[in-house]
Amino acid sequence: MALAAELGFETEPYLVESTTAVWSAIVEASQELGVDLIVAGTRALTGWRSLLQSSVADNLVKHAQCPVLVVPPLDEQPEQAE
Repeated sequence: MALAAELGFETEPYLVESTTAVWSAIVEASQELGVDLIVAGTRALTGWRSLLQSSVADNLVKHAQCPVLVVPPLDEQPEQAE
């Protein structure tokens, strides 16, 4: 949060307790807070894992009512399917 503040962004922590999917809880919280942007990381899964595992970032892009910035992991090599 300190880096965001240094760059002129307003941030605040917000704890959400949810019994639904993680992406759904984030979308609901973003609507409650009236955010301008959601920033989400990704694990960059490939192969079968990408087909079998639901992506939080992907669902945010599909369901959020505001822009979503998806940030890839620092290690630019995608995680390989086992």
